[in-house]
Amino acid sequence: MEFWILLLAGIFLGLVYVLEKKLSSENFHPATFVALISGVSGLVSIPLLLYQFKVPENILFWILAFVSVATYGIGYLFSFKAYKLIDVSEIGLINRLNIVFTAIVAILFLSETYTTYSYIGFLLIFIGSLIIVFKRGKIIINKGLLFALIMAMGFGLSAVFDKVLVSQFSPFTYVVINNLAVSLLFFSFREARQESVRLFKSKPIPILLTGILSAISWVGFLFVLQSGAVSKIFPIYDTLSLICIVGMGILFLGEKEKILQKISGSILVIIGVFLLG
Repeated sequence: MEFWILLLAGIFLGLVYVLEKKLSSENFHPATFVALISGVSGLVSIPLLLYQFKVPENILFWILAFVSVATYGIGYLFSFKAYKLIDVSEIGLINRLNIVFTAIVAILFLSETYTTYSYIGFLLIFIGSLIIVFKRGKIIINKGLLFALIMAMGFGLSAVFDKVLVSQFSPFTYVVINNLAVSLLFFSFREARQESVRLFKSKPIPILLTGILSAISWVGFLFVLQSGAVSKIFPIYDTLSLICIVGMGILFLGEKEKILQKISGSILVIIGVFLLG
């Protein structure tokens, strides 16, 4: 059952990335997209507060929740900066470095363990993620790739924080609180306050669909994460989304540049995740 939940969550996450890539072509500030989509996710998730409601009594966990909101929010903000500059399939590969980052932090601070095969998988994910920066034998790094790297670090670090937090929050409660907190944080941007109504009026269906799919995906991930190691659960979740991102990017968005690198990198990442166990 948990595998199927994670499978659907990963596919929905991939669809979210593709929808966000399409939305990023609109001429709005990145903070506007983050504030509005997170707000929609938080609002549609409010009924979850009636199911398994649980929040921590220790204020330190609330402080950690705020830190997680900030790190996730930074990653999310830079994702839209990256969408404006490079293909979503490229972003999908670079963002798999969050698997590497999450694993390192989880091993160092959560005492999660890896086998020899896991370390080989870890290396393949690293190579598969970075293969996209090579072009005609040279390393090509641009702003879009750097933004995608910041996105990966933000998402990876917040995943580790979330592993700690779902021991104190119900995952269903946490989805609501986190999304609404991210939305409020980015509505502090003047551009987000000025542009959000205009963005929603111009793209209501994509905004609603992105927010709803994002909420469903995250609930599924956190539900499975409660009973598993973040260094194993997060790579599977993230890689399932990668298959969707690269496939849809090539087939439906016409992202044909570096196609061999995208396919090769995806295969290496997928093999690496299987080796992680």
